[in-house]
Amino acid sequence: MNKFILNGNNAFSWIKSGNYYFIGYCFDAEELLIGNEAIKYILNNLDKNPILNGIYSLISVKEKEIEIIVDSVNYFPIFFLFNKSQWIISDSWEIILNEKSSFIPNKKVEAEFINAGFVLGYDTLDCDIKKTKSGSKIILDSDGNQSVITNWSFLPDAFFDHPKDKLVELTFNMFNAVQDRMIKFLDGRTAVLPLSGGFDSRLIACMLKDCSYSKVVCFTYGKPNIEERISKKVAAKLGFEWHFINYKELETAGYLETKDFKEYTKLAGNGYSMPYLQEYFAVKYLKENQIIPDDSVFLPGHSGDFLGGSYIMKTVKTDTHNKQLPKHLRKKYFWFFDKKDNKAIENRLTESINCPEENKISTIYNPYIEDWDIKEKYAKFILHSSIVFNHFGYKHYFPLWDTNIVEHFRKIPFEFRENKTLYDEVLISKYFNKFDVYYDENEIVVSKKLLKHQKFKDSVRYYFPWSYVLKRMKKNDWMHYSELSKPMEVQTTKTGFKKLKRYKTFNAIICKWYLMSLGFYEN
Repeated sequence: MNKFILNGNNAFSWIKSGNYYFIGYCFDAEELLIGNEAIKYILNNLDKNPILNGIYSLISVKEKEIEIIVDSVNYFPIFFLFNKSQWIISDSWEIILNEKSSFIPNKKVEAEFINAGFVLGYDTLDCDIKKTKSGSKIILDSDGNQSVITNWSFLPDAFFDHPKDKLVELTFNMFNAVQDRMIKFLDGRTAVLPLSGGFDSRLIACMLKDCSYSKVVCFTYGKPNIEERISKKVAAKLGFEWHFINYKELETAGYLETKDFKEYTKLAGNGYSMPYLQEYFAVKYLKENQIIPDDSVFLPGHSGDFLGGSYIMKTVKTDTHNKQLPKHLRKKYFWFFDKKDNKAIENRLTESINCPEENKISTIYNPYIEDWDIKEKYAKFILHSSIVFNHFGYKHYFPLWDTNIVEHFRKIPFEFRENKTLYDEVLISKYFNKFDVYYDENEIVVSKKLLKHQKFKDSVRYYFPWSYVLKRMKKNDWMHYSELSKPMEVQTTKTGFKKLKRYKTFNAIICKWYLMSLGFYEN
């Protein structure tokens, strides 16, 4: 008899219907589906479209096997272990760890986890426990065997051949359709928008204004900076309530020992990802000060710039041979001076990359890089960070990870995605100019010249004395991470570990602390 231990979180719950377990939601065109309706729709449409519009996980229990189906970013990961002739299946890594009664640290993933904040592939921080991965289906048979079917990728199978003005029109129409689904999901509840100075969250703000949706609360957090000033101007222009949570003024002393943060760490870390600090204190502030209603819905702007092409010039525009992708990805997404760690990461990347030997799609762009990025970094780190909203009991909706938008940008020719050319034109011409929220003199536009300059700075800065590098990092630390992560560093060193040196971001300190808190180094 297999064992299912499914808890959900404070915002989304599992339902059991016959031989099925389901969590999340999906859309049938414009109709929002949850519960039994969602289960029926997914089962009836999987053959036609293996990835549907929404975030969900569906477990199907059959006579001789268990089938696990997840969405394109695996927002609700499922963990599994074959133990004593039965499958133990849960949405909590720690629950399965407790069931097996022993922690066998997965030492081969340590370097990638500290460096990037997530574990590659189907692995976790325990050697025996595996998990689902975005864009795939897992089949577990009664003999303890597991098989994987990849049913979705971001690889383009065909490109639009329209001129640019036609693509602008088509993209604008796609955003209009998303507005309708977003309003349907909100269903009259308060929309809470993490409003930065960037384009993605500003687009969502304009969408809400365009729909005359008035129950909107915007918030910005961190230390005072140019993004805070821009977001304040945007909210005021659109007539939305706006709050700035100044992290320099927040009282955060002793947060590591609080019951709430410990519970959050379990949910957010879950044995494969970094417990994201960035929005934890801001959402906690909004909730404790009763600034937003209990049934509010958060609308993070994740993925808009990525789909628009923010990584094309950084990583994708390359003639790198597919055989050299592990080394290319390691250089672009990971950073270590230690040759041993570099080699370990490249070996792990080789395991996580699913591509043929030859890139037959393009000679100057490598789309397998974006496909890897979505299924690894974006799924496990960027989009997963929204679990903080769920921890505090709030649902969320990803307007810019609407499946129709994703499929649309998958077909946009790379030359129109370089430097977000098409994306930014649509946003500025169709939304920002309409509502007078484009501030030309203050906008941070990533030109080829600026990108080249940034690449040069990234390539040389770690050869300077570490005290100088750290000083520069703290100066540009608008999230206040240097101070928020300091208690973790203190606790780690008190336990006997040396201070990390020459790391790329303060996230490395958080990751090291998380490993220590799990007892990763005690076995």
